[in-house]
Amino acid sequence: MLTSGLGHKSSIKSKGPLYISLIYFAFGFLWILFTDKFLYVITDSDVEFAKYQTYKGWVFILMTTILVYVLVKIYNVYKEKSLQLLRDNEKIIRENLKEKETLLMEIHHRVKNNFQIVISLLRMKSRLVNNEILTKNTQEIIDKINAISMVHDKLYETESLSDIDFPSYIHDVVRHLLISSEKLESVKVEYDLDQIVLPIEIAVPCGILINEIISRILNDTVIHNNVDLIGIFMKKEIENRYSLIIEDNGNRKSDDNKDSDRRFEMMMINILTDQINGDIQIHSTDKGTKYSINFPG
Repeated sequence: MLTSGLGHKSSIKSKGPLYISLIYFAFGFLWILFTDKFLYVITDSDVEFAKYQTYKGWVFILMTTILVYVLVKIYNVYKEKSLQLLRDNEKIIRENLKEKETLLMEIHHRVKNNFQIVISLLRMKSRLVNNEILTKNTQEIIDKINAISMVHDKLYETESLSDIDFPSYIHDVVRHLLISSEKLESVKVEYDLDQIVLPIEIAVPCGILINEIISRILNDTVIHNNVDLIGIFMKKEIENRYSLIIEDNGNRKSDDNKDSDRRFEMMMINILTDQINGDIQIHSTDKGTKYSINFPG
């Protein structure tokens, strides 16, 4: 309602000179029409009619001057009130926007803290259970939760409350995975990333997708101990599409104990790729595996 009323006032304000001109025209037209008829009635000769016409002209100038002055004063007062109302509403909008931004930042901060609480509880539970498989599975869950938590952490650190600086985010996710897998020193990661900003609805599944692929590569290093280089490339293509390539120099070998885990990992990778409306191609050779993902921004 406030916006509608303000728009109406703004419309009147912008058409003020037009209204003044129309009023002036209407007054002049009616003045000439009725005063001429009146002079024809009260005058007996052309001389008297001409004399009164002169008087009528001076009166017309005086009255129209007063009329224009009054109309302009009314218009200026109305314009000033409209401008003040506009300034007041802009101030209210700025204050409301600032309040909402502060609230959103606090929400992102709280969400991130809540994720950290969940991660801490999972780690505590993992330490209490002396089971290597359960500990490994718990760590994988922690890594996935951490990938989501980092999104909210990035949003809290920046002015934008909906877009993620994705190259910085990728660095943080990969570093966390290297630390958690104790391969920070043994695995080298090469990056070639365009400066890309992604909305949160794409950044979250894409971040988990990267987490899944890197985790899959790092898990294989435990078995074969021959993956020491990972390349991550992300480019902005034409028509607002993005290309993400993750490759390693590891040698893929069959492992019966890992078949079920790998099937689950691939299912997760495909699901996450579908979530960002992308398509994925995987090429495995004796020189390593390459994941090529193309998706819209």
